[in-house]
Amino acid sequence: VLFFEIIDGHRRFVAAGAAGLDVLPCRVYDSVEEARLGMMLDANAEREDVTEAEEGIWILELVEKHNYALDDLKARFHRSEQWINTRVELVQGDAEICKAVAERRLVFAVAKELLRCKDDQHRAYLLSLALEHGHNAKTVRYQVEQHKAALAIAAGEPVPRTALEFQPSAPAPVPACVFCGRDADQQNMKDIKIHWYHEEDLRRLLDQLGIAKHSQVPA
Repeated sequence: VLFFEIIDGHRRFVAAGAAGLDVLPCRVYDSVEEARLGMMLDANAEREDVTEAEEGIWILELVEKHNYALDDLKARFHRSEQWINTRVELVQGDAEICKAVAERRLVFAVAKELLRCKDDQHRAYLLSLALEHGHNAKTVRYQVEQHKAALAIAAGEPVPRTALEFQPSAPAPVPACVFCGRDADQQNMKDIKIHWYHEEDLRRLLDQLGIAKHSQVPA
């Protein structure tokens, strides 16, 4: 004779009996510990505010503490292998990125693009920019590709082509002097190098100094 202990769902069991039901769907576990783990995971999975970082931590705990294999994880979460791998990569890839996702300061789509950058120092720099300026995934993807292209050039390797290179561009505006606002005397103009994501900062600085209210800073 087999005896089963109800770990969660006592009220539903009593209500089913009162309703005259002979069959009640349930999950059967080999041990009380496994049952409590399943109950905890089900409760957390139902939360609307669960983050991808939390999901990744649960997955690693199941693997390390409960010897879950890939097929067990897919059955447990009802998700694909790719879904599982992306969350594990988030947790194992970069502690600061994972923390930012867990704290809901960074969306998962941006985190995945940042993790494509294998240079730890540059990835930390791109993370700081994303948090400060609210960059979306497309912007971060472009930044990562530009960094890879720069590394390829420095190593004397061919630069991989991207779809961005083939997009038609609008005619370039005639640059104007940031001090006088005029676009005449182009032969005496000098380029001022600035990262594109600092353009708005430069505009605000010029406005605060009362300079170039009518001038244009090239994009």
